[in-house]
Amino acid sequence: MPDIACSLVVSYSNARTLVFGELEVVYALSNRKTIVDAARELKVAYVFDVVTPAGTLRVPMQSFQSRLRNDGVSYLTAYVPGGTAYKGKVLVGQMMYVRRVVEYTDGSKVESEICRSKITDVTPSLSPNNSTMTIAGSLEYPKPTSPKSLSLSNIIYVAFYDDEVSIRITPNSELQPGDIISYDGIDYVATEIVMYVESTANYCEVRCAAR
Repeated sequence: MPDIACSLVVSYSNARTLVFGELEVVYALSNRKTIVDAARELKVAYVFDVVTPAGTLRVPMQSFQSRLRNDGVSYLTAYVPGGTAYKGKVLVGQMMYVRRVVEYTDGSKVESEICRSKITDVTPSLSPNNSTMTIAGSLEYPKPTSPKSLSLSNIIYVAFYDDEVSIRITPNSELQPGDIISYDGIDYVATEIVMYVESTANYCEVRCAAR
């Protein structure tokens, strides 16, 4: 279970205002089961783990951004407050993971991986008032041998570019590059997934190509 002191908490009430807005009625009509499940969500948080020789280190995180690709190298960057405390502990070559933690109204919690990367750069920064650490990494995701087929919910908008579609949703731990996305009766391949999460804003942009 996550250490609350080391988690990036996204206010559920803020997320609903940001994500749903006037789309909530359409969403409720198109996916009633999901809206009922979402109503049980009390809090959403993101936690950041680094695998070290001494074990898995859970590191505080103030924000992260990632770009996951089906073909080519994927990237992840995490921003750590008080980062100089982890100097010498977080090192190039280690694996890092971002996980999404959902706490429900009944007290249960579900933690699932949302992205991973191999650390390529660790940059501590020190100012008179605070210290931070930027941890960046890259990884080539293996193409799934059996890609999942998903119908996305929480859709904020859809943009069309020739034979490609870009769909903005809330961050989704089920979705991985190479998965099959069904939208408006057409199947697409998720070729790129871009995520940005901080305490006051979060989004996931899924670029899809015709299957």
